[in-house]
Amino acid sequence: MDFRNQQFSLWYFALAFLAIVFLQDLYSARRHTETLAYSEFKELLRAGKVSDIVITDQAITGRLARAVNQT
Repeated sequence: MDFRNQQFSLWYFALAFLAIVFLQDLYSARRHTETLAYSEFKELLRAGKVSDIVITDQAITGRLARAVNQT
């Protein structure tokens, strides 16, 4: 194998790795997690502002529903 071809492949690998790290960082920046008191969570639930709920042994998590403009 030619040394230039091997070095070229390593640069593609390095570039692809950096692109994946960048995209992962960008995606995780969009997610916002906030810890609420249980009473606040229940208020949001009663108001219909929670779209998804997951109950586990350790925690209750939910996703806020997107606000809908009513004009």
